[in-house]
Amino acid sequence: IKTRTLCIAVATGLASLAANFAVAAPVVDATQSVVVKYHDLDLSQPKDARKLYARIKYAAEKACGDVPNNELVRLQEQHACVVRAVADAVAAVHSTRLTQIQQAKGGRI
Repeated sequence: IKTRTLCIAVATGLASLAANFAVAAPVVDATQSVVVKYHDLDLSQPKDARKLYARIKYAAEKACGDVPNNELVRLQEQHACVVRAVADAVAAVHSTRLTQIQQAKGGRI
C-alpha cells in the first residue's frame, strides 16, 4: 500500500496584532502543522478529489487556529492563513483535478 500524506504547515505570528496596542507586546512566531492522509483516495475520481480538498481545508483551518468572531483583524488574518495553506497544499499534491476544484472555489473557503 502506497502511503500518501501531506503536511500542512503554516507560520503563525502575532506581529500585526502588536501594532494595535499602545504598549508593544512580544511577538510570537510559531509553526503549526497538520498531517493529511489520502492513501485511501483515487484523485482521478471527482468524488475523491473533493474529499481530499475538504480534508485539506479542515486541516488548514485547524493549523491556522480559531479566532473569536468579534476580533475582525484576527479573523481576516486567519482567513488569509487558511487560503494560503490550502493553496500551498493543493499545489504540493500535483493533481489537476484537485487544482480545478480549488480554482472553482476562486479563493473562497
